Amino acid sequence: MGETRPYFVNKRVQVIDPRERQIVGLWRKGHLSRGTITNYLYWVRRFRKCCEIRNLIEAEQLTVAGVERFLRAYVGPRLKGRRSAQSSRGVASKALHAWACALRDLGTPLPQWREKPTPQLPPLVSEYCKYRRLHNGVSDGTLIRDIETARGFLLQLRSRTKPVERTTLNDVDAFVRNLSTRLAKRTVADTCSSLRAFLRFLHITG
Repeated sequence: MGETRPYFVNKRVQVIDPRERQIVGLWRKGHLSRGTITNYLYWVRRFRKCCEIRNLIEAEQLTVAGVERFLRAYVGPRLKGRRSAQSSRGVASKALHAWACALRDLGTPLPQWREKPTPQLPPLVSEYCKYRRLHNGVSDGTLIRDIETARGFLLQLRSRTKPVERTTLNDVDAFVRNLSTRLAKRTVADTCSSLRAFLRFLHITG
């Protein structure tokens, strides 16, 4: 395969393929300076080359985690085995984030740049999840519903400053009445079934 001949979008910014030309055009519309664009392309090309050498799918690596892996592994020709300086890694991260945003604007499907952290479950609800998986073999969809029900019921108890071990039928009735004012009958019935499973867990585990 012959080497792609570089061409210019202006007198100073050199691009090597149509994709770069499109993205540089977007960057210029966003008022990025020529110097910034040149620095960004410097890192983008090294990232793309790294993906090619390692047989990685470029789009899948355009995430915070993927870029961090690239920067940990990257050793430039002038670094003599050393990692890039922190300032250089900062520029590289900005460059690849800008590249990912531009690709997304052009319609390229990409993973989320930064994954949303999974909210940590309270210890009791976490134990309940393990119990439901182990003893009941519930589906993921059912488990999500069960988690929402358990957290909602515990939140109500907390609002009443009442410990779990002192739960009464009045607490259950109040929870169901509150649901009935907001949800359809079928949804309330499903939630009641889920609540019974949680109360059974509390009874068995003490």
